Amino acid sequence: GGVWARGAIGRWTLGSISPGLWLAFNGGCLVLAVLLLSTKDYTFTWETTILSAESYERLTGWIGYLPGTLGFETPTPEQIEASRAPVSRDQAAVASGAWSGLLLGSIVVYGLLPRLLLFLFCLSRRRRACQRFRLDLARPGYVRLRPILMSDHESISVEGPDLDLDEPEAEAAAKAAHPTRPARPAGPPAVLGYEIESPDSSWPPPVDGVNWLDLGFVDGRDDRRRVHEHLEGAGTEPSTVVVFCGLTTSPDRGARAFIDELQRAVSRPVSLALTGGESLRQRGDAGFVTRRVEDWRRLAGAAGLHEDRVIELDLDHLTDASLSKLADLVGVGEAPAPAPRHLEEAGDLIVDCVDGWSAENAAPQTAEQAELHRAIARLYRDQPPTWRQLLAAPSELGTDFRAHLQSGADRVVSLLPKRMRTNPRWLLAGATAGALACVAAATLVAPVAITALPLWTALGSALTAVIGLSQSIPGVSDQAAAEHATKITDAVRAAALFAVLLELQGRDEPSITRVLERVAEDGDGKQEIATPEAARRWLTALVQRFDAAVEAVS
Repeated sequence: GGVWARGAIGRWTLGSISPGLWLAFNGGCLVLAVLLLSTKDYTFTWETTILSAESYERLTGWIGYLPGTLGFETPTPEQIEASRAPVSRDQAAVASGAWSGLLLGSIVVYGLLPRLLLFLFCLSRRRRACQRFRLDLARPGYVRLRPILMSDHESISVEGPDLDLDEPEAEAAAKAAHPTRPARPAGPPAVLGYEIESPDSSWPPPVDGVNWLDLGFVDGRDDRRRVHEHLEGAGTEPSTVVVFCGLTTSPDRGARAFIDELQRAVSRPVSLALTGGESLRQRGDAGFVTRRVEDWRRLAGAAGLHEDRVIELDLDHLTDASLSKLADLVGVGEAPAPAPRHLEEAGDLIVDCVDGWSAENAAPQTAEQAELHRAIARLYRDQPPTWRQLLAAPSELGTDFRAHLQSGADRVVSLLPKRMRTNPRWLLAGATAGALACVAAATLVAPVAITALPLWTALGSALTAVIGLSQSIPGVSDQAAAEHATKITDAVRAAALFAVLLELQGRDEPSITRVLERVAEDGDGKQEIATPEAARRWLTALVQRFDAAVEAVS
């Protein structure tokens, strides 16, 4: 009851109670009226003070119109005139049957039928809401059950012998299952959602140059039949059918059967887009998400879909990169030119700063860290400003410094995988990199003296609000409680994370999170990077892990 009360099921359940009770009441009235009219003799007469006889006859005729169309006997004008008081018993007996019919017909037409229609309407809406209902597995009660029902060390894969085919067998089975259909004229690409909720963003996904054929959402047998009949009966067929499937659900035989139905209905390719990765990533580690993606790719391969026809993007977190990937899938995109690489140059800038900090035996001040971030951002200045969009960096800081800095810190922390968010040092690095990215973006076009900006007290409170630390925050000049080496280490880690994010600009958020998961090593949170030599070794290893992660994710 508590779950239903929060959604459409609860609303339509309550909505059906009122007409249901009134329907029972009117049914009882009808039965009682029939019983009384059958066992007692009633005399129907009428009287009026302010109405004329013509008005009363006209009013009675209007009331009796609908019951009369349903076959109930209603009084004629002559019977209405004859029933006006005073009336003799013989006159009343002649019209009593007609007045009884008007009474019973009015109970049915004006009482019973409207409540019946409302009751059936509410029940139908409730039934549809039940079919579309999905448990919100992100709620705390279900999260506590996850280790029991969905153990992290157990791979949830596609079951069934028909999905365990090797590649040659899968290709042969797919050809046998999907005979070639006569080609029809090509129409616009079609899009549909398979057992997913309507996304918070616009639907269909807004891709430039694409006028989607929206087939809606498929939640049951009726929806599957509707989509299949539409695709088979249309005079044209889509250039491709893009099916959005949720990564929060495991692939099963039902999904495989639906893809097979689509491939039998059209002669052109079917594509698979996997969404909901961010929601799944919040519940487990990146390895769990990777296994789920592989399960869906395995199902798609068994169904005969080429690996290029399967992509991953998040409908609730659409980026230019994910929309470009979707445009490529439907054949309207152009492959973007590879962006210049500046990661090694950023590493040199970081090492130079560490050299100065260690030589002066002075902890890095926040203004110096901000200047380092601006220098790194300057390396990517000639590229399209997608990193500003990725990090939600403002073009100017305005007067509410703390709000801008906290927003930037929140944004970068949201991109970190779960393992990095649970590591206090990487969490601090992410929050610092996001906050200082706002400073770098706002001062990059019109450089100002960073040391003159009244930001640093606001930075300390913004980082505290994001990461929830009660102790001093390294890197803030008025909170210098941390050791000198730790401050340098935190500054290096924040600048390196900022450089990695700028190097990853143009990718979608799930890809960025997976790369960061592979880049961060378990021991990074404890390793100190307080000398130029240590910083050089650490950054070299970071670049190597970065290259391996990009290759693996791509």
